[in-house]
Amino acid sequence: MEIRKVERLAQHALDAARAARSKTDDLLALRQKAPPASEAELQAAQSAVTAAHEKAHKAAEEFSEAVKSANVKSVSEAAQGALEKAALARTAAESIPAPGALGAAAGAGAIANTRAADDEAIQRLQDSVAAFRISPEMKEQDWAGKVRVALDALNAALAPLAAIGIFLIVAIGFWVICANITAAGSSLFDKLANNDYARGLITFILALGTMLIAVVLTTAALLGGEATKEGFVRAKEVLTVLIGVFGTILGFYFGTASSGPTLKMSAPTLSVSADSSATAVAAWIEGGKPPYTYTFAFDPDAQLPKAIKDIETSDGRILQVLPATAFTDKGSKLTISVVDAEKHRLTATAAEPVKGTKK
Repeated sequence: MEIRKVERLAQHALDAARAARSKTDDLLALRQKAPPASEAELQAAQSAVTAAHEKAHKAAEEFSEAVKSANVKSVSEAAQGALEKAALARTAAESIPAPGALGAAAGAGAIANTRAADDEAIQRLQDSVAAFRISPEMKEQDWAGKVRVALDALNAALAPLAAIGIFLIVAIGFWVICANITAAGSSLFDKLANNDYARGLITFILALGTMLIAVVLTTAALLGGEATKEGFVRAKEVLTVLIGVFGTILGFYFGTASSGPTLKMSAPTLSVSADSSATAVAAWIEGGKPPYTYTFAFDPDAQLPKAIKDIETSDGRILQVLPATAFTDKGSKLTISVVDAEKHRLTATAAEPVKGTKK
């Protein structure tokens, strides 16, 4: 717990004890009033005395617990003493007899005891507050208090700049959208007809907005004071909703993107001509999204007139006739790499060549 908060609780306990003493004085004045006050007025005043002392005891208890929680050892004994005196004052207030129950003398004596107990509780709390303000723990926290004041001042100075920055970001984004809509041959509406483009744009906008709110919230949490707590809670609720929507859209986006047929390729077959002058390579591509492109790679490298790289096929058929030089006597390993329109990749290794026969 912050030392400054403990100090505020100490002052609150002292104010509550003084308020309880004031209520006791009001009850005494009402009992001594001429002409005598009504029984209803006396009962109301006595109830106010009891409630005020209950509140004062609770405030002293919170102060004592805060001192323990903050580990302010130099004030713990004084705080405990103040709590004990507040408890005695509460007991004395509760012992004041009801109007007319035990006579005026008994009531006056009980009120006098309560006032004396109030004075002791107030004195103990005053001593506690004074001891707390000169305690070593408070002196150690003085630099933290100065830093907090400086941060609050910085926050107040940056608030208008932050508002201007957010406005500029929104204005630039709006200008970019308008420029895309009005640009010749580059209409945003035409691009939005593409599902992939629309999903990507929506995901980007929501991601950017969510990150901006997260940055603003983090800045407010670090630089904001007590006054920003309510606004921070409200902004956090908005961020929670945005994260839920953002997660749903991301799940839909990636789920839809991967919901198509799986890219597959049949085992490539190699057939050698009867005169061993050429080798035919054949395979079929299925699934994924056409058109496909495929590339041949040899290990070791083959001597080919032209590299077979990024060859496009729309129906998924792979058929290439290779010269005899493509395969060495020691054997060459052929790997076929396939990429579909959505950049899904697949590789397969060709089987051993099957030599044909002459007719």
